Amino acid sequence: MTDERKPQEEAPPAPTIPEQAPSAGSDPAALGASPDSPQVTDPCNRAVIVGALQSALANLGVHTKQYRPTRHDGSFGVLASGGGMTQMVALKADGKRPGRYAWYWLWADGLRGEGPITTERACDGEDISTACTRIARVLGVVPVAV
Repeated sequence: MTDERKPQEEAPPAPTIPEQAPSAGSDPAALGASPDSPQVTDPCNRAVIVGALQSALANLGVHTKQYRPTRHDGSFGVLASGGGMTQMVALKADGKRPGRYAWYWLWADGLRGEGPITTERACDGEDISTACTRIARVLGVVPVAV
């Protein structure tokens, strides 16, 4: 007797991400950082991290749209949609780990998201596998073990 059941789909393994280090020519002042604040890693590496998350989510059938940082806010955003739902996450400087990034959930307060936006730390920025799994579960595109 053979078991013909399909294994549950899991988040794909995290792609290799280059070490987050400032590149030549990066300007923290242009990103809104004060000269006294710890240096935040290079925005080129942030783009690589965001791209890795988008690729991992695409493997699960989740559609994503990337939002580049503005002068007001230096975070990269990703709008993920799947399973009839959408969820916004942002890659921002991690307050717990200077010079590193973390993924943050963006929650809109109030009726239909018309209130102010609040953030909640989801996981370390370089932990693509965990970020992908959590986003997919929020969207309901990955079966949740009970």
